[in-house]
Formats: sequence, structure tokens, C-alpha cells
Amino acid sequence: MSETDLKNLLANCEHLLVSVKDEWWSHKISCVREATGNRLRERELDEILSWFGGMGSFNDLIISGQNGHAVSPEEESAKNKQFRDYKERIYEVAISLKRSDS
Repeated sequence: MSETDLKNLLANCEHLLVSVKDEWWSHKISCVREATGNRLRERELDEILSWFGGMGSFNDLIISGQNGHAVSPEEESAKNKQFRDYKERIYEVAISLKRSDS
């Protein structure tokens, strides 16, 4: 996987989060995407990887109307599956790119 793949995953994940009105995480993704320019630097990879640990992390987010998201109960399962897929792939690609930079 490449930097382009990671940028596309981030864009798709951001789009999903914007669509359910999650401002916090969509903004964090947007900031990283805007900072990257043509090349992801170690700083952006470190930022992305920092999202995946501790309380209140990216991993803890569940798309739900009860969490204030603009999603119907019928859509929650599909949106969360898509979101989990994005999170897993973002993490995998970021780790891979970080290791290749070392």
C-alpha cells in the first residue's frame, strides 16, 4: 500500500464522518490531510498512529444516533462496518509506511 492509498482512505473516512455529522474526528482527519501536501511525513504518520490508543481514541468511536450522529438506527450497523474497515486499513497502511520510512 502507498501514501496515495492512505490519503484516499483518510478522505473516504473523513467523508463518512462528515456525512454523519461527526465534527471532532472529521476535523482531525482534515487537518492531517491538509498538512500532508504531496508527501506524508513522519509527523503525519505519528499523528495518525496516535489516534489508535487510549480512552477516547479513534478505536472507541461508534457511529450512533445516541452519540449525536446523524444516522438512523437502521443505518448504524452498515455505517459502523464501513467505519471499522476504514480504521483497520488506515492503521495497517500507516504502520506499513512508518516501517518503510525507518
